[in-house]
Amino acid sequence: MAHPLVPDAKAAELLRYRTMVEHAAEGVCVGQGGSIRFANATCLALLGVDAKRIGERPMIEYVHPQDRAFVTSQRDKRSRGEVVPPFEARFQRDDGQVSWVEINGVVIDWDGAPANLFFLKDTTERHALDEQLKSALAQREAILETTAVGVTFLLQRRHQWLNRTFATMLGWDDPAQLLGQETRIHFPSEAEFEQLGAEAYRQIDLTGHHSSVVQLQRKDGRLIWVQVEGTAMPGGASRGTVWTYVDVTQRRAAEEEMQNALQRERELGELKTRLLSMASHEFRTPLAAILSSAELIGHYGDKIGPEEQKSIMADLVSAARRMQLMLEDMLTLGAAEAGRLNFAPQPTDLPALCREVVAEVRSAQASGHVLKLEIAPDCEALGAARLVDGRLVHHIVGNLVTNACKYSPAGSEVTLRLACGPAEVVLEVSDSGIGIPEADLPHLFDSFHRGGNAGNRPGSGLGLAIVKRCVELHGGKIAVVSKLGAGSRFAVTLPA
Repeated sequence: MAHPLVPDAKAAELLRYRTMVEHAAEGVCVGQGGSIRFANATCLALLGVDAKRIGERPMIEYVHPQDRAFVTSQRDKRSRGEVVPPFEARFQRDDGQVSWVEINGVVIDWDGAPANLFFLKDTTERHALDEQLKSALAQREAILETTAVGVTFLLQRRHQWLNRTFATMLGWDDPAQLLGQETRIHFPSEAEFEQLGAEAYRQIDLTGHHSSVVQLQRKDGRLIWVQVEGTAMPGGASRGTVWTYVDVTQRRAAEEEMQNALQRERELGELKTRLLSMASHEFRTPLAAILSSAELIGHYGDKIGPEEQKSIMADLVSAARRMQLMLEDMLTLGAAEAGRLNFAPQPTDLPALCREVVAEVRSAQASGHVLKLEIAPDCEALGAARLVDGRLVHHIVGNLVTNACKYSPAGSEVTLRLACGPAEVVLEVSDSGIGIPEADLPHLFDSFHRGGNAGNRPGSGLGLAIVKRCVELHGGKIAVVSKLGAGSRFAVTLPA
């Protein structure tokens, strides 16, 4: 059993406790009845008062006026036996200096009466550092919020933080609506979301960075092009990635327009080349015929018999007519390209027009083609009052039938069909000629383009281009089905 301390031992023990309290790094004081009954040296220094004057004013007056009500409420809770965790408040010295202090206390017995034992820790420096950190973070966040670049922090491809620029870019009014959302909602399709994730995060794992241009979908469904840059946080992508987004839709549109302009310029250059080639080739033959016919008549006119003169004149007229037709085609195409081709629809007897075209081609060609005309029974009644431009339809049918004859063997069959319905009419021309190479089909209606198997057959490469524009003026469409060596079928549909 322990023996009570003898007086000298007890005094020594108390001295040790007092020495420890006096030299403690924390302020220690006892409050009782609203006054400070005891304060160690650290507490006195914190309050800016000496030991003789510590009890001259109520303890609460050492607290900053704005924090007194809060400190009093915490003291009262402790006095009622409630658990009060450590808290912070401001203390104000007589010289006006303000310090932040962490306060922790317990209820004790002091000279036979309840009192509060307080432990005070100066946290002014820590508070200053916290304020500096908060200020720096606020400044950085303000910069990120006002930058023209969208920024987001992702964890497992979900938004943990994002700035307003990013939300606005993708059509969201409140950035908070996107917090926790998977970036899947910004992609036009599941496949595009998965593809970018596979490519981007593989590259980030290897190099720590990814950059690409992708198409994202706004909240309203509109698609935009975005330059995205992803960077892994220290420790790898598993700890999160920071992404920046720049809307490059207008830039991409400008680049595409520039590419289109360059393509049009290249096409124009090719068009000029084909024009020169066509002119030098197609005009040379009839000009040579005209020149030789004129020379024959000039040198031997009095020695040439009537029949031979008639034949020479026929060749001369044919050559001149061929040149005239080519010039007309060029002028017609030029007017169509410039939007000046006259379009004047009026009631037209289509069966009669088709018969007229077949008769003209039959009389003009000497290759003995069998021209067949098939008119659906209803067309005799329905087709006689169709609102079309007869002159342009004559161009369409005449060119298609002439081409069919030109690229079909002599004596073979060429068929023109006319079908009439309540909403549209269909003109179809078919042959069993050389057909069109598959590689030429995409360019079939380009100006001055001729099929690779056209050979030495005369032609300017303008006929089908004119046909297409005449069809477009009517709001119609043209389709072609062809097999190399087995003929072609052109179908023109015109709205009624």
